[in-house]
Amino acid sequence: MTTVWYPKQGTVYISGDAISTVNSTDDLETQFLAGASEVDVTAYCTNVQFSNITRDVSAINPWGPSQLLKEEKPDMPQVTFTLIFQNPAAFDMLRSVTAPTGRERWQGGEAATSDRTSCAVFLKLSDGTNDAQVLMNNARCTDISHGAGGEDYYEITLTYKCLHQDFYWSKNS
Repeated sequence: MTTVWYPKQGTVYISGDAISTVNSTDDLETQFLAGASEVDVTAYCTNVQFSNITRDVSAINPWGPSQLLKEEKPDMPQVTFTLIFQNPAAFDMLRSVTAPTGRERWQGGEAATSDRTSCAVFLKLSDGTNDAQVLMNNARCTDISHGAGGEDYYEITLTYKCLHQDFYWSKNS
């Protein structure tokens, strides 16, 4: 039977830290919430889209009437979501850095190396009986697009990517 999920059944978190080791004994939510830096962005989230989760295939046409199937290299799994804010304090989910007195400043990576900080993104869907969990560990924010969405709110669209080995999906059975 197919489960239909609705936005009000979802929870979206971003963590400033990746999970050091994802084990096979605890569920993904327990492991994610064990960290100290997760931020619940569910109240701001308007759109969540996962892509590049599977690998494509193509046909190889050798001489003769037959075809061979070729597994393509996978693209990196990614999640893109849009957050809507009415208060700029919500930017606190980004990494804060030292700023002049009276100002706040955020930075997308480490100052010394320009490397982006590795983090984790977690999504849970639950209707009280069924649940599904997605964890992108060691994820990197690869795109931040922002602008005024209207007169009284501000939009930020974030894209995170991770390696296939750091993408986890689970559901209750």
